[in-house]
Amino acid sequence: MSPLVAAIVILTACIATMMLFYIESWRWSIAALAVQYLIVFMLVSQIWPIGLAAIKLVAGWIVCAVLTLSRRNADSQESDYSGLSVRAFRILAGVLIILVIFLITPIINSWIPAPQPFLIVGLILFSMGLIHIGISLQPLKTILGLLTLLSGFETLYSSLEGSALLAGFLATITLALGIVGSYLSGILSGNVEK
Repeated sequence: MSPLVAAIVILTACIATMMLFYIESWRWSIAALAVQYLIVFMLVSQIWPIGLAAIKLVAGWIVCAVLTLSRRNADSQESDYSGLSVRAFRILAGVLIILVIFLITPIINSWIPAPQPFLIVGLILFSMGLIHIGISLQPLKTILGLLTLLSGFETLYSSLEGSALLAGFLATITLALGIVGSYLSGILSGNVEK
């Protein structure tokens, strides 16, 4: 991967995770998740065969479609915690996490022998997903954080292991999280009977 393409992929990953972290609209959040899965596919296709890497893209976009369909008919309840201080905290926390990842990547690269773009994007997705889970109150946002965390793990682990069984297993986990997230989102919005 050329340095220019790697820089574009890393910048796109930063923008997509910040959008997912900052924006309260479920439509834009799911769109940012779809972009994250495209980034993971672009990275993994550099190492794995294109058919095997496409499993991650297809599973991720199916989850995005399922979450969109479950929220489309729901009452569009957004978070009540969208004040200026909360937004400032989210921006500051996201920027701080990204800066720390750029600073510690050379140290982690001595432990995990992964290519630099894989390591940076994987750590960004993993860390932002983890912080997103920690501060989210809505079930949809929590599921989006779990999916982001899992896609960060997939990015890191795919650079170390190229197993078809592992790709299928991680795709199954991704699909299961999407189904659980759409079900919980539907129950809490009143669209699904208990």
